[in-house]
Amino acid sequence: MHSTLSLTLLALVFPLTSALAQTAPALPATAVAPGLPADHSAQVIKGQVIDEDGQPLPGATIIIKGTRHVCSTNADGVFSLPSAHPSEQVRVSLLGYTEADMAVRSGTANAVTLQLLPGTRIKHGGRHNGKLLAVGRAEE
Repeated sequence: MHSTLSLTLLALVFPLTSALAQTAPALPATAVAPGLPADHSAQVIKGQVIDEDGQPLPGATIIIKGTRHVCSTNADGVFSLPSAHPSEQVRVSLLGYTEADMAVRSGTANAVTLQLLPGTRIKHGGRHNGKLLAVGRAEE
């Protein structure tokens, strides 16, 4: 009895899904995101953001200057942005690091190295006790 019920249910569901598949309009294979020219499909700017020691910097923001195209680096410091042009000017920023403006090209491995701002220290180990000891600006 259990197998009869499941077969009946399957028979009811299958015709519905096949009917939906037949009526759903197919998307064109060359669909492009709004605001990008149709010929951008092969142009993607990729790279990695690292610190002075060569360590990846996750969470850095990359923006193509003069556009609204923005992304963040992943856990490995890697980013990927669609581009309307083979080369672009980008700005890379991350809290505690100097901003970097640079020219990047699609189809090449772009490496961006950020430097710590003067007076910035990164604590790699230890315990956070929840107390704020001092807030201030580094003296130059």
